[in-house]
Amino acid sequence: IPANTTITSAALALTLRDGQSTWSNISVFPANTDWTSTLCWAVQPSIGTALAENVAPSNMLYTTDVTAAVRSWYTGADNHGVMVRYHNESVNDYNSFYSSDVGDRPPSLTINYENTADLQVASINAPSGDVGNSLNISAVISNTGAAAAGASTVQYVIKDSGGTTVHTATASCGSVAAGASVTAASISWTPVTADTYTVTVTADYFNVIPESDENNNTMSAGVTVGDYYQVLNWFYPLTPASGGNINIISPYNRGNPGFAVECNYGVPVYAIDNGTVLATGYDDLKGNYVAIKTNSIAPSGQQYIVWYTHLQTIDVNVNATVVKGTTVIGKTGTTGLSPFPRLGLYISTANTAELSLLNISNTVDPVRFWDYWGSSGHFIFGDINGDGQANEFDLASLREHLLRKNLLSGSALVAADMNEDDKVDILDLLILKRYLLENTRGDLVNEPSQEESSSAASTSSAASSSSSASSGTSTSSSTSTSVKTDSDGFGPPYR
Repeated sequence: IPANTTITSAALALTLRDGQSTWSNISVFPANTDWTSTLCWAVQPSIGTALAENVAPSNMLYTTDVTAAVRSWYTGADNHGVMVRYHNESVNDYNSFYSSDVGDRPPSLTINYENTADLQVASINAPSGDVGNSLNISAVISNTGAAAAGASTVQYVIKDSGGTTVHTATASCGSVAAGASVTAASISWTPVTADTYTVTVTADYFNVIPESDENNNTMSAGVTVGDYYQVLNWFYPLTPASGGNINIISPYNRGNPGFAVECNYGVPVYAIDNGTVLATGYDDLKGNYVAIKTNSIAPSGQQYIVWYTHLQTIDVNVNATVVKGTTVIGKTGTTGLSPFPRLGLYISTANTAELSLLNISNTVDPVRFWDYWGSSGHFIFGDINGDGQANEFDLASLREHLLRKNLLSGSALVAADMNEDDKVDILDLLILKRYLLENTRGDLVNEPSQEESSSAASTSSAASSSSSASSGTSTSSSTSTSVKTDSDGFGPPYR
């Protein structure tokens, strides 16, 4: 049969020889192997499942449906012919049929077919991207068949390097003329982890289009997702204090679209990227500040603007060119509402040129640009399990420590000492809970149980000596524990 067609039916016709007065119903089977010996009762080929059973003749003609076998032959299965036998072999009767070399009514095989479509995935557009940024993925669907294909559905499946499915979606595909191609609707996917992923696209996912080949509808392609921000390789603006630890005392959140890090007084602050000084000045909350428009481009298409705040001195002028890791823009201090030395850092992704206009929709968390919880020993207060953020899992770990179910040690104990009073107690739990209530989903955080309160009141675990101590405003609690007040104008008054 011609290419790009589909068999709609196939019938085998056998005619009884003239003069036979009796007959029996027959069944037809596909032969599974080649046979060369003379056929007899004792020598029969291996057969498969019956194609037609208990078929009676009409006017001496047996017509049997062998569509399934013929379709398989035309799609690559071996053709060893068929075997015909009585449906009930206990019948004491014999029949014979006209053959191709005897008589004028030889066996016949009639095949009906029609032109059909054959949809295939011609290409996949899966561009590389970065964590946290939406990727649009699409596919071109071609029709190599001889008939047009109506509208159908395309499926997209995305798996990580370990084979785990991380995203599945379907999209519409319009009709495709014979020999033509169309681009199916795209899907949007936002990766959360850097990895090499595999995108698999299946044309006519719901199998609504009759095709000449139903086994060639799938294609896969790779897509690389990196951490865009760390790839920029920005320079960290100052030398970490406290033996190499970078203590984030005011993390990025809805109320504070940047972060503040603890530091020594008068430490040089370096340009984190090449760029131009956009503005300098003083703000009642943020103190002395420098704004630099960097040469790096954000995913929004705008150049990043980096704001350095709480500087004691400003050592650059507006429109000056700065060099990454070389130019000192100023020195750390306590200007603005800052009772102890700190450096505030705010990074705009939308060309925002005023401090007061910064918010989470036009900024990015500065920790994205550096590995704060890697081998360098950096950590975030409250990040007890070391996954780069303070969340409800850290709260659970702190609860277990206070209940003496699973005691913390090392860097985890340091991170749990929220107010840096060299002990971990119920006050640290309350500070962490307050932070999570104001900066995450409130339903993830419960009030302390009576068991926690009573147990924690008698629990005081010494924190690691690597925890940084610094002077500042404090308030006294009933347990005589000092809590520093973070009053930089953004965020809650605690770490």
